[in-house]
Amino acid sequence: MDTYFNEARISLLFLRRIKSISFSTHVNPNGGWSVTRRPPLDEDAKSFSELVICEFVNNLEYGTQITGKDKWWVAIEDLHPAADHLPDSSRRVMKNVECGLAALISSTFDGCDRNIIPPKPIQSRMFNTLPLPISSDLPIHIHATFLLSGDRQSIAVDECGIQSHGSEWNRYLLQDALPKLYLLFLDDIGTQVRQGVFDFWPQEEPPKRSCGELLCASFWKELPKSSRRLFPKAQLTVGLRQRRAAELFDINQAVFDFLPKSQSEILAALLISLEVKLVRHIPTEVAKHLKEVQPKVKSVAGPMLRELFKSDRSRICLLKELAEKPLILEVLFRQLIPANADLNDLDGCHLLPLADGSLATLKYVDPNDAQSSKYYVASEKELKLFEFASRYLVTSSTGATLGPILESGKFNLTRLRLCHIRKLLEMRPVVSTPNPEAERWLTEFWEFWNGNIDSSLPPSNIDNFGVKIFRATRDGVSTYATPVEFQQLAAVVEPSISEHQWLCNKIPGLYRFNTKFMPKSLMDNEKSFHKDISFYRFVRALRVLAGHSGVGTFVETHLDLADVKVIFSRQNLNIIINFALDPK
Repeated sequence: MDTYFNEARISLLFLRRIKSISFSTHVNPNGGWSVTRRPPLDEDAKSFSELVICEFVNNLEYGTQITGKDKWWVAIEDLHPAADHLPDSSRRVMKNVECGLAALISSTFDGCDRNIIPPKPIQSRMFNTLPLPISSDLPIHIHATFLLSGDRQSIAVDECGIQSHGSEWNRYLLQDALPKLYLLFLDDIGTQVRQGVFDFWPQEEPPKRSCGELLCASFWKELPKSSRRLFPKAQLTVGLRQRRAAELFDINQAVFDFLPKSQSEILAALLISLEVKLVRHIPTEVAKHLKEVQPKVKSVAGPMLRELFKSDRSRICLLKELAEKPLILEVLFRQLIPANADLNDLDGCHLLPLADGSLATLKYVDPNDAQSSKYYVASEKELKLFEFASRYLVTSSTGATLGPILESGKFNLTRLRLCHIRKLLEMRPVVSTPNPEAERWLTEFWEFWNGNIDSSLPPSNIDNFGVKIFRATRDGVSTYATPVEFQQLAAVVEPSISEHQWLCNKIPGLYRFNTKFMPKSLMDNEKSFHKDISFYRFVRALRVLAGHSGVGTFVETHLDLADVKVIFSRQNLNIIINFALDPK
């Protein structure tokens, strides 16, 4: 009887009128044990399901006593099967047909000595009102009006060979009545235990040809058709009791998070803030069966995420999460862009993080449309150099994350090239007067420009730039000028030959452009008036400065014979002859 105590703890679950069991001996009336069901049964008020509390006392040797309380959630359903389902031998005598399920919610122990290990709840069993020596192979106890063998040691379910007594009826209970009750029970207990409901789902595979195997197979088959709210809404504070109604979803509403734990933790807050009907912490075996019985079940994956992040609200929520979890983008894009993903679905997603901390929208663009607005992946050095255009720049680390999008060439995202610089420079604040900060920036800019010349890349016609990135002096006064102005003004590239420099010193109003702040190709081609293009530019400058008075008058006014000899040097004779023949 001492051994029977553990079984007595579960023996009152499906009994209708017995409320306590106890055992003691005349020799030791204070020994033994007792199990009492609280509160007292009230048949008139009995509901489909209820909280059942079983208190127990177990008096051990040497005066040691263990007291405790088991809290169960128990559901019992009265069945009214059609006559053709009832077993032939019992159609007249079987008056009460019922099924039931019981799940242990908690066990507590009072006054237990630290040296004594509290007894564990007995393994889940099959019941026919009282427990049977048969495991349910499930996390819950199963009760039904089974037809048993004469010794109550087995439940016939085998349909092969000669039909065992009652096997057809038992299979009806296990494959039809109990699976439907199981789903209803999970819906019912879910409001009580919330996330803990998964503890009562089928977990491990039951043994072959067992009661549990029949019940589980039918359970998973019935699940996709069920509208029961079986899946608890994910909470960020798991285990924290909140005085709010439990929220659960049916299988068609739920969005399942099957991601690895590390990724799930990073994305959870974002998805919950976007009001995704998220279900998390799904046991491995449950997840495996869900994917098998419902291949198109909604989950946190590419198609769902690509649609989600097209909403305006997603931009706000993602920005907030990015501030706290910089790694969220890496995890997010790992799901958004799996192998062989249809990238076109990303069109319209607010997912492009910019260097200024904002989010841009990925858009599908025609790669041949040079006018389309784009964003540029830039290195750390480029980000610093073009900080004023950060609303159009993407960090290189983000660019690596967006690799497939970037390499596809389908979207408004590309690597920063010289041909894109004009757009960025147009955002730079105008600086007309030279100062140390502007000088430093221009120095870095031209180091960047001349260090990135690559004939294999699209060229950039800098002559059309209307931004002040050249520096010149005019009559000893420094100023900044645009490449367009360089082509229009009376200007020359600062010559490298001292005689040419002396000549320029004597010409008032001449703009002399510093070779440190221009493309290397321009400097190489025009660093001396012995170069055709440089001499042409010098003569043109004289024309502009002379105006209506004519070049000859201007030269006579400002230059002497030695200066003229420099102009008409032997090296320049051929240039002068060609210029005279074709002044254009």
